[in-house]
Amino acid sequence: MDEEELDHPNASPEKRYFPESLDSSDGDEEGVLACEDLELNPFDGLPYSSRYYKLLKEREELPIWKEKYSFMESLLQNQVVVVSGDSKCGKSSQVPQWCAEYC
Repeated sequence: MDEEELDHPNASPEKRYFPESLDSSDGDEEGVLACEDLELNPFDGLPYSSRYYKLLKEREELPIWKEKYSFMESLLQNQVVVVSGDSKCGKSSQVPQWCAEYC
C-alpha cells in the first residue's frame, strides 16, 4: 500500500493518480499529479469523456433504471433472477452493464 492510500483509506476506487510521465510540468514537482476532481474509468484509468456523461444521462432516463438497486439486491440474494419488461425499457442494454460493473 503506498503512502497516498494510507492517507485516504476510504478514497473512491475511481479516484486514481496519473504517473509522472503524463504530467505536463517541467519536472520540478516530485511525486504524481493528483486528479481528485476527475472520475476515472476503472477499466482503462482514463477520465470519463463528455460523451460518457451524455450517455449516462440517457441511461438514467430509461424505465429500468429505477429498478437498478432492487435488481442488484436480488442478484446478490438469489441464484436466478428473471427480468421482464416492455420493449425499449432498457432491460437488454442496462442489465448486462450492471452485471459487468458488479463483477
